[in-house]
Amino acid sequence: AEFINFLLGPATIALALPLYKNREIIMAKAGAIAGGVTLATLSAIIVVYFCGKAMGTSEQVLLSLIPKSITTPIAIDVSKTIGGIPALTTAAVIFTGMLGATFNHKLLRLLGIKNHLAAGLAIGASSHGLGTSVCANVSPIQLAIGGVAIALTGISTSILAPILLPILKSIW
Repeated sequence: AEFINFLLGPATIALALPLYKNREIIMAKAGAIAGGVTLATLSAIIVVYFCGKAMGTSEQVLLSLIPKSITTPIAIDVSKTIGGIPALTTAAVIFTGMLGATFNHKLLRLLGIKNHLAAGLAIGASSHGLGTSVCANVSPIQLAIGGVAIALTGISTSILAPILLPILKSIW
């Protein structure tokens, strides 16, 4: 995990320029971005929880998969907080990022989603830095919104996961 954390520093800094250049768009769409990130976070936690339960996943493995869509350093802390296995969480985060980098744009194209703001938000919220890095080849707006989504998804997951888990456990 330390090696991955070391590599994430330069990647995070590389997002600063697109964020700065597109700050007007980000500020103008702040409400939509916040709403999209909240919805993405809620759906990621709920889907992972119920799919894991339906497949008979053990509690500790399930808790390790909950923070799979956020950047590694935050995911490790969330995993520790909710009772997951940080090493397994790290593997899940890397796998999620690789899937996102490989398939996100293909899936968005298949679904007919052409809006760069929506694409950046979806990619940043679902597949963190690795998935968002592919946006650099597509659109500076996608890259900037993806960067914002990475940060906000990390924050919202770290807040919502500990709150939602007792509720989800009471349901199943």
